Amino acid sequence: MRALLDTHTFLWWNLNAPQLSTNAREFIAKGGNQIFLSAASAWEIAIKASKGRVTLPESPDKYVADRMRLHRFSALPIELSHALEVLRLPSIHQDPFDRLLIAQSQLEDLPILSGDSEIGLYQVEVIWYWIHFILQLFARRLANANITEKLPLAPGNRFYRARLPHDSQ
Repeated sequence: MRALLDTHTFLWWNLNAPQLSTNAREFIAKGGNQIFLSAASAWEIAIKASKGRVTLPESPDKYVADRMRLHRFSALPIELSHALEVLRLPSIHQDPFDRLLIAQSQLEDLPILSGDSEIGLYQVEVIWYWIHFILQLFARRLANANITEKLPLAPGNRFYRARLPHDSQ
């Protein structure tokens, strides 16, 4: 299976952070999966490092390149079509890096491995087990209360699409 890492997922994986769920770790570590890191995430890491908002054990250019090589992650370049697709996205998430990842996910048909609940509000497949299990329960309650039409979603958009541990791969 192929998947696109959100920036925080890449950092948490490499820093062995406790915020990354066991299931997310297993998904990334699974040998048959092809994991992508967007150039947008490398750009975000570089900007955050330059502003002192993320501390890495080495310079961002060396850190990102070495970790991608070590874990055999594939690079996903930013194409003109990715940048322009951002225009079509509803204004749910305001982070420009995440909006670009969402556009890449849609155009490249790549699920996103993320713990960001706002990403789940777009028409993308999100793989992140613990947060989306909670969202699934919440969405079921909303559906039972018949108020889902009040959510600020684009026409035809679903509240979330999550892959849970019991789902087939």
